[in-house]
Amino acid sequence: MTRVIGLLGALAVVLAVRLAPAGDSTAGASAVMALGFVLIVSFLVGDAVALAGLPAITGYLLAGMVFGPYVFGWVDPVFSVLSRESVSALRLLDAVALGLIALTAGGELRISAVKRHWHSISGVLGGQVILVFAGMVGGVLIARDTFPALNAYSKETALAAALLFATVALANSPAVVLAIIQECRSRGPVTDVVLAVTVVKDVVVIALFIVVLSVAALLTGANGGFQGGVLLGLGWEVGGSLGAGLLLGWLVAMYLKHVAHEAPLLVLAVAFVAVTLLPAWHLSGILACIVAGFYIENFSEHGDDLIRAIERHALPVYVVFFTMAGAGLDLEALATTWPLALYLAGLRLGLTAAGTALGAAWAGSPVNVVKHGWSGFVAQAGVTLGFAVLIQQRLPGIGEEIMTVILAMVAINQLLGPVLFRLGLRLAREIGAEEISPGLAGEETQNR
Repeated sequence: MTRVIGLLGALAVVLAVRLAPAGDSTAGASAVMALGFVLIVSFLVGDAVALAGLPAITGYLLAGMVFGPYVFGWVDPVFSVLSRESVSALRLLDAVALGLIALTAGGELRISAVKRHWHSISGVLGGQVILVFAGMVGGVLIARDTFPALNAYSKETALAAALLFATVALANSPAVVLAIIQECRSRGPVTDVVLAVTVVKDVVVIALFIVVLSVAALLTGANGGFQGGVLLGLGWEVGGSLGAGLLLGWLVAMYLKHVAHEAPLLVLAVAFVAVTLLPAWHLSGILACIVAGFYIENFSEHGDDLIRAIERHALPVYVVFFTMAGAGLDLEALATTWPLALYLAGLRLGLTAAGTALGAAWAGSPVNVVKHGWSGFVAQAGVTLGFAVLIQQRLPGIGEEIMTVILAMVAINQLLGPVLFRLGLRLAREIGAEEISPGLAGEETQNR
């Protein structure tokens, strides 16, 4: 009852401000009010859906969708607390959120535990890459005559679209995986394998996407087809990001060793600087943060200090990040392309489940990984949306259409993913098991 009263009270305050005369509001005030809304109302919605057994981040996503530009904004813009302008203004916080999430993902990986599950990790990764990629390409080409959007393409263009959809289908959301693991306090084989595969696959998918995008440009005759410099650029992006991550990790470890004051502020600054500045040198800030967290956890004595510093800010970071993700889900794209998007999302789900099960079984993984591991690979966001934007930019004409379908797929997968992963962890009996089953985060101390 207290939660309901708090939620209604917060909504009343927000709507009162929104209904005030337009002259009393500025763009800056709107952004500040939107941030206050996210931190109060979204948290309460997440808390409420958790009572129904759903992940809290599902509530954050729903709050962003409902109060964003595509639901209440469609009814009347005055009710859209998270307008396009305020969402754009708050995108700066996404950089901090993504950096912290990446640092945590790297910090949760321990070499000893990765070695322990190496066969399962490699089996699941290989099964997904082979089956999902090949199955998506074949599925798109087979369905070409069914969907008008695909039937209008030439054979070469349809193949290019199939390759791009297949590559995008491989991408996952480390943010969702990490948020659900932390919320459920899960530990066990499913948790270990899903987290490791998600982090490693990000690197694989980024490399694959760069090559596939160039091949698609060549097939469609777009400017900037395949060029020899593509591989050089790929090497720089991956290798340079790894080097930058090692340097950041060493610097943070030295700070934690010799200074150790205001560690949370340092972590926030590192996350923001990496994600916002490294792309200017064509480097991946997210990959650099993952490597930095991995280095601190495995090659210094301050892994626990890093995780504790991040956990102090984890909840508000997740609330803001996933509410903004919900507000950014393009429901207009879903409305216009839902038949094809639904087909692709369903095909991806089936292929992901099959690829995970076959790869895990081949590697001799525990039965729970074979049966429930697929549930952690449904959600999409982050890097997938970046792929969509690059496709639009590099492929004039069809790029816009492909991006629209991808955005619709992301909307479906982002809503289903958290729910399915929590369900998978519950069926695997790994929720709340962190004190009895050490995972990739290693043996937990009594103080954590």
